[in-house]
Amino acid sequence: MGSTYPINTLVSHFKEKHKNHMSSNEYQLDCIALGAHLRLILHKGLPYLLFFYENKINIWISVYSVNTEDNDVMFQIQFQSVDTNKSLVFQANVTPFDDQEHCLNCLHHICSNNYHKYSKVGSNYDIINKSMEFSVEKSYLSSLLSCKHVYYTVNIMEETEDSLQKSLIRNLECPVCKMPMSAPIFRCRKGHAICNICSKKLTKCPLCKSQLTNSRCFALEGIAQDIELCCSNKKNGCTFTGNVNQCIAHENYCSVKPIHNLKM
Repeated sequence: MGSTYPINTLVSHFKEKHKNHMSSNEYQLDCIALGAHLRLILHKGLPYLLFFYENKINIWISVYSVNTEDNDVMFQIQFQSVDTNKSLVFQANVTPFDDQEHCLNCLHHICSNNYHKYSKVGSNYDIINKSMEFSVEKSYLSSLLSCKHVYYTVNIMEETEDSLQKSLIRNLECPVCKMPMSAPIFRCRKGHAICNICSKKLTKCPLCKSQLTNSRCFALEGIAQDIELCCSNKKNGCTFTGNVNQCIAHENYCSVKPIHNLKM
């Protein structure tokens, strides 16, 4: 059986013992903090536990609710390059805390509680990282952000219907035409991405002025292929969803696309 910690006790404990490990609404982290860590984030006065684990290859992040109240919240991770202004934004669900599933000692592989799923006395504690809500390879971040040193900010936010779609579109936006990119996506020598159509019109990167190359940005192409976006005419009643290419093709003939009457 999972447990919910007394909210007042948890907040008081962090204020007394770990004041430097708690903040309001967001927490900024550095991609060199190897190991398992626990932080407390207060959002509208309610506490959320931030678990993050790093090794030399990957980053895993989860945010857990320890509240009995049912809140429509999610968490957002923004990865920011130290050397450039580039950033990546991702979002994931906040999940209820369960001490059998989300024990910090289990994450450290030092837990000996028999009833904990990932304790060291169990047979499958190594998969605890795979159960966390968000994970990413550091090499993937370095490639897209054109930077080896990256820091990231985790913040709690109200869950909205279009928040994830807006985040994904922002990461896929071509810096020239401002349209969502899809395969083939090319990049400059410093790693900045540009869509296929605009790459044929330019020889230099619009962001850093370095030479454009024929190298493909397969990571972004994979995102464009796998994500599910809503038609831009959703507010007019369209229910179509699809990946970037499917949405572009659909919107050319969407039945609820606004018709603009020109006055002569």
